[in-house]
Amino acid sequence: MTEVQWLTRLCNVKQLPGISLQVLRAVLDSLPVAPRVKQFVVDFERGLWQALRSVFTSTNVHIRGCCFHWAQAIWRKV
Repeated sequence: MTEVQWLTRLCNVKQLPGISLQVLRAVLDSLPVAPRVKQFVVDFERGLWQALRSVFTSTNVHIRGCCFHWAQAIWRKV
Protein backbone atom coordinates (compact mmCIF):
# COMPACT_ATOMS: atom_id res chain seq x y z
CA MET A 1 0.00 0.00 0.00
CA THR A 2 1.38 3.40 -0.95
CA GLU A 3 1.61 6.36 1.41
CA VAL A 4 -1.27 8.09 -0.31
CA GLN A 5 -3.54 5.03 -0.11
CA TRP A 6 -2.69 4.66 3.57
CA LEU A 7 -3.36 8.34 4.12
CA THR A 8 -6.78 8.27 2.51
CA ARG A 9 -7.84 5.16 4.42
CA LEU A 10 -6.92 6.71 7.74
CA CYS A 11 -8.71 9.94 6.90
CA ASN A 12 -11.91 8.26 5.77
CA VAL A 13 -13.91 9.12 8.88
CA LYS A 14 -17.59 10.06 8.79
CA GLN A 15 -17.44 12.71 11.47
CA LEU A 16 -16.64 16.36 11.83
CA PRO A 17 -14.21 18.07 9.46
CA GLY A 18 -11.97 18.83 12.44
CA ILE A 19 -11.39 15.14 13.14
CA SER A 20 -10.47 14.44 9.50
CA LEU A 21 -8.15 17.43 9.60
CA GLN A 22 -6.45 16.23 12.81
CA VAL A 23 -5.95 12.73 11.41
CA LEU A 24 -4.65 14.05 8.11
CA ARG A 25 -2.14 16.37 9.77
CA ALA A 26 -0.97 13.63 12.15
CA VAL A 27 -0.35 11.25 9.26
CA LEU A 28 1.50 13.87 7.24
CA ASP A 29 3.63 14.78 10.25
CA SER A 30 4.61 11.12 10.68
CA LEU A 31 5.81 10.68 7.09
CA PRO A 32 9.55 11.08 6.48
CA VAL A 33 8.92 13.13 3.32
CA ALA A 34 5.86 15.17 2.37
CA PRO A 35 3.96 13.35 -0.40
CA ARG A 36 3.67 15.05 -3.78
CA VAL A 37 -0.02 14.52 -4.34
CA LYS A 38 -1.74 15.48 -7.58
CA GLN A 39 -5.15 13.91 -7.08
CA PHE A 40 -7.39 12.33 -4.45
CA VAL A 41 -10.27 9.97 -5.18
CA VAL A 42 -12.37 9.73 -2.04
CA ASP A 43 -15.91 9.16 -0.81
CA PHE A 44 -18.40 12.00 -0.86
CA GLU A 45 -17.78 13.04 2.73
CA ARG A 46 -17.82 16.77 3.30
CA GLY A 47 -15.44 16.63 6.27
CA LEU A 48 -12.76 14.76 4.37
CA TRP A 49 -13.00 17.07 1.36
CA GLN A 50 -12.70 20.15 3.59
CA ALA A 51 -9.70 18.68 5.40
CA LEU A 52 -7.94 17.83 2.13
CA ARG A 53 -8.55 21.33 0.78
CA SER A 54 -7.26 22.83 4.01
CA VAL A 55 -4.02 20.82 4.11
CA PHE A 56 -3.26 20.55 0.38
CA THR A 57 -3.72 24.16 -0.66
CA SER A 58 -1.90 23.84 -3.98
CA THR A 59 -4.07 24.60 -6.99
CA ASN A 60 -2.60 21.53 -8.68
CA VAL A 61 -4.28 19.09 -6.28
CA HIS A 62 -7.63 17.79 -7.56
CA ILE A 63 -10.21 16.07 -5.36
CA ARG A 64 -12.62 13.75 -7.11
CA GLY A 65 -15.45 11.63 -5.83
CA CYS A 66 -15.54 7.88 -6.26
CA CYS A 67 -18.03 6.83 -8.98
CA PHE A 68 -18.99 3.68 -7.09
CA HIS A 69 -20.05 5.63 -4.01
CA TRP A 70 -21.83 8.24 -6.12
CA ALA A 71 -23.88 5.55 -7.86
CA GLN A 72 -24.58 3.88 -4.52
CA ALA A 73 -25.88 7.18 -3.10
CA ILE A 74 -28.13 7.69 -6.13
CA TRP A 75 -29.63 4.20 -5.80
CA ARG A 76 -30.41 4.85 -2.15
CA LYS A 77 -32.53 7.83 -3.20
CA VAL A 78 -34.47 5.83 -5.83
